[in-house]
Amino acid sequence: MTNATTPSRFFLPFAAALLLASTASPAAEPQDLGPKAATDVKSVSLYLKLHDRDGLARFIDASTDPQSASYHKFLTPEEFAARYSPSAAEVAEVVRHLQLNGLSVTSVSKSRLVIKASGTVAGLNRYFGTELHEFAQGPERFHAPTSAPTLPSLISGSVASVAGLSSARVSRPKTVRVPHAEQRRPAAPPVRPDGSTATGIAGQYTVGDVAAFYQLNPLYSRGFKGQGRTVGIATLANFDPADAYAYWKGIGLKVKLNRIKQVHVDGGGDFNGADETALDVQQSGGLAPLADVIVYDAPNTDAGFVDVFAAAVDDNLVETLSVSWGSAEIFAQLGGTDLSFAQDQIFMQAAAQGISLFAASGDAGAFDFNASNQGNNLPSCVNVLTVDAPSSSAFITAAGGLTLPGLQRNAFPTPLVYVPKVRPWGWNYLAEYINTNYGFLGGYYGLAFPVGGGGGVSVDVKLPGYQRNTPGIKTSAPSQSIWCQGAASLEHFLDLPDNFAGRNVPDVSLNADPFTGYLLYFQGGFSSGSGGTSFVAPQLNGITAIIGQSLGTRLGLLNPALYRLARNGSYGKDRAFNDITAADNLGYQAGPGYDQASGIGSINAANLAAELDQAQVGEK
Repeated sequence: MTNATTPSRFFLPFAAALLLASTASPAAEPQDLGPKAATDVKSVSLYLKLHDRDGLARFIDASTDPQSASYHKFLTPEEFAARYSPSAAEVAEVVRHLQLNGLSVTSVSKSRLVIKASGTVAGLNRYFGTELHEFAQGPERFHAPTSAPTLPSLISGSVASVAGLSSARVSRPKTVRVPHAEQRRPAAPPVRPDGSTATGIAGQYTVGDVAAFYQLNPLYSRGFKGQGRTVGIATLANFDPADAYAYWKGIGLKVKLNRIKQVHVDGGGDFNGADETALDVQQSGGLAPLADVIVYDAPNTDAGFVDVFAAAVDDNLVETLSVSWGSAEIFAQLGGTDLSFAQDQIFMQAAAQGISLFAASGDAGAFDFNASNQGNNLPSCVNVLTVDAPSSSAFITAAGGLTLPGLQRNAFPTPLVYVPKVRPWGWNYLAEYINTNYGFLGGYYGLAFPVGGGGGVSVDVKLPGYQRNTPGIKTSAPSQSIWCQGAASLEHFLDLPDNFAGRNVPDVSLNADPFTGYLLYFQGGFSSGSGGTSFVAPQLNGITAIIGQSLGTRLGLLNPALYRLARNGSYGKDRAFNDITAADNLGYQAGPGYDQASGIGSINAANLAAELDQAQVGEK
């Protein structure tokens, strides 16, 4: 895995990034309302560079190798900082330079990788060589620099990037619901005479069903229900914990009392996306019912989406951490901030400390960039094969999506929709149903394309060592260019690298299709028909907490072990994985072993725990 990631190989032009990343309507480009008031005070985050990044990558490799003396010998945050962080003297020099230029330093992270500072808009403009303006687009109001900021030469050797100069939203939750309101019915969990928390009803599944689908129940029966473990959620929206407690009570699940703790990072997120946070907690905490849950929420900004991970990893209180927010990886360069590089340093720290990370791989099949066309959030753009970040990081487990088999209970009786076997989630299988029932204007391409489990090949992150020599791994597709409809014609924004040997996603997949999806409790009631890889990331979070408890250790970065088992043929009823071999996620075909539609496949939690335990025994 050494040298698995590098600073980004390409940058989206600044003005194009500002336009394309906006979450508002594209009826017009963002309207520049003029300079932001010079006396306004704003906060920024500066991200310092690791020392010996290659050495850290080698340590992470060793910590996941059963043949290494360092296997599962993880670091404390203090040990990590001593080995791999900038020195105290180096941090002090950056702090001194900020203060000499009129900025106030408000905090330095425990890892010494994040310095937070504040200053007037005039001072920030001067220090970073840009100008902050106010912008409007539709109902959205935000400020952003009018040109990419620069770092003063005296700190550029220590600081990788700055974030916080923009307040534009940078990410979207990976939640999807069945289309049209008549199919999103209010629902209540049926009373099961056997006391089961499972419903057995597609579209109304619960964590009880998930535990049955993926063989977590054998670990429960041995007494492993998350005692002594802590699952973490990284999110960009606040929520009401009462929704989570109501969900668990409503399905009849006994959980630890007063188990949820909230940590508001950078002032915390707003409630735009609160349903995402609620489902993350319901799923992860429901699958590890006796574990504690810590929810780290931050504003949906470039700084917030790095700082939320930094806070969780520095605290080092969680053994597992999931995120269900993201955007196309080409948006990682926004406002002069390379989000992927700044996040990756935190993800490497997490791996070194033994924290297992999970990220939703996206809900647009092979066309993650084009996901934003849903609801006309972006100008019409040519379809381009792209993946989601942060799931494309080499130091996170990418959670993909599946559709479960059976005759679906859809709103209209014809045509019948029957799925013969487990397949990658891709709504192309619903094209006939949608076109028949909703007509041309509400047809498949207008309503349900692209929708499916995210998967493909990164054009920014190099192929990590753990994926090498894995049959089915691909390079990026050739001739991929981003063209979007401008005022009068298509405009060219970016050419993507051809045949790039990049990180393949997803890693593993679970059910995510809303038509075979889940109950959600939000704002006072249950509803059916929710799904998306937003569910899979927290599900893997909770499942891994149980597996880790059964093994009596933190597991750290799971991917090397997962791919090692896959290459050794660990498929079948009594093995760790279930192979997904039919259908596609719109752009990539499933087949034997690894594929970009379903990853390695789905998991058998009890068998995976047993095989990981065998590796531990072999190491000892």
